[in-house]
Amino acid sequence: MFLKVMKCELILLLAFQSVFAVVNVKINNFELEYSVTYENWCKSDKDRFQFIIGISIGQCVAECGARGHCSSLIYRSQINGCELFLTSETEQSNPGECVHVKKDDIKVIKSPCQGDCEHGEVCESISSKSGKCEIKECINTTTPENGKVLGNQRGVGNKIRYICNPRYEPKNDGVEPVAKCLNDAQWSHITECVKTNYTWATWSPWSTCSVSCNSGTQKRSRECSIRIEGNGESTCDQSDVQNEDTQQCYVRPCPTHGKNCSSDLNCLETEGVCIQGKCFCPPLFAYNNTIKNCTKVCQTITGNYTKFKGKWITNYNIDDETKYKSRLEECKTACTKNPKCLSFEIDSGKASEATCYMGLVTFDMIHSAYPTQINDGDGYDLYSKTCS
Repeated sequence: MFLKVMKCELILLLAFQSVFAVVNVKINNFELEYSVTYENWCKSDKDRFQFIIGISIGQCVAECGARGHCSSLIYRSQINGCELFLTSETEQSNPGECVHVKKDDIKVIKSPCQGDCEHGEVCESISSKSGKCEIKECINTTTPENGKVLGNQRGVGNKIRYICNPRYEPKNDGVEPVAKCLNDAQWSHITECVKTNYTWATWSPWSTCSVSCNSGTQKRSRECSIRIEGNGESTCDQSDVQNEDTQQCYVRPCPTHGKNCSSDLNCLETEGVCIQGKCFCPPLFAYNNTIKNCTKVCQTITGNYTKFKGKWITNYNIDDETKYKSRLEECKTACTKNPKCLSFEIDSGKASEATCYMGLVTFDMIHSAYPTQINDGDGYDLYSKTCS
């Protein structure tokens, strides 16, 4: 019957916006008298500490009257939902059929408990004549300065989460903490939001240039260190502060191996030498196509000669006066004594004599830089491929 009367009064709401009434109710060994305001909007859940589903408005009023810390309630008639609040603020949230009752409008005529319960306690009926104050909620929830609390259920076993504003971090643990309402009406965790201090580390060394010759780019980076009061250090990612730097780099002109030259200075890109107008790798070095440079192929020089069948170097010989008739061993000796001689060829006319052509380059040097200068014949390199 009571709910039918409530529904009728809610219908009147649509026409009159607010209707005031005084209601007397006896429930759970409580006798209460309260005045209600029927409104066409429902209060926001700010400062809500309890939300109970499936009870009548009379039971909802009794729940608020049993708590000294309850300052107001909202009853949602469509879902039989009871919301209890720590404050009596009437901040509008959204339209709906809600009953708003302030604690000042609730008069407790009879209570099963002797005296008022402590803050956070609820008067529970033991018998028709007595009751007991029991801890049911954690009420002392403090919103941290420069932060907020997520979760509006304050019953024992419920959890809340502390969230700090941007540029602030939870003190002590550095992570957003979760607190649980314990049986002693205390939260398992409280937090303080402290300002973070950002300090940039020194730049890393520049990376290798993106190219092996001519112009390219190289990069460097640095990390941002967050120092939190009472905490250690960790890394951060701030998009509004530069943490990567790029610059142009120049390695050297691209390789000139095998190209025309007028001096060794024109062959520096491959650390080579200029011999009779062409760039070559120096002795004991060979050209590497992968890195586009000369790489060492032997560690030491031996006194042995290596014979190359079918190879004869042309146009890179020492002047004519170094040519002479001699036997093979005499050619070897003559080339060894000549600091400019790196190879020689023998043009045999008779078995007892030969014409030696002293070479300024080795066959490997010619083969990598200017292979067209090798003709058919028999030649000897002063530098052996046997390295130690």
